[in-house]
Amino acid sequence: MKRLLRVILSMTLLAVSAIGLVFIVWPRYQELSLLRAQIEASRERLESGQRTLVQLREAEGMVFAHAQDFEKADRAVPKDAGLPVLYEHIQQLGTGGTEVGRADKWNRRADLSGRTYGLL
Repeated sequence: MKRLLRVILSMTLLAVSAIGLVFIVWPRYQELSLLRAQIEASRERLESGQRTLVQLREAEGMVFAHAQDFEKADRAVPKDAGLPVLYEHIQQLGTGGTEVGRADKWNRRADLSGRTYGLL
């Protein structure tokens, strides 16, 4: 009888331990695994950021080393940037967006057919 009671008590304790393991320890283990993954991802992001910072500092050093070259290039570029305006005007002439472009189309139409027509 004592032996049967010991077996039943042992099985009950084993079952309670298994239930405790499933409902208490396993979720905590899952949280720990998630935290470890987050820590690893943060560590990789930090290392990547540090590598990028080192590369940026090297690039900054190169910029400072060539500062005189940049100053020369800055002095060579005119302060009055009228060239983009000229480029836009030339582009409008080519697409017929100005009066000169329209007149050019008129002349080409008259030359090709021998008769003068209005703009298409």
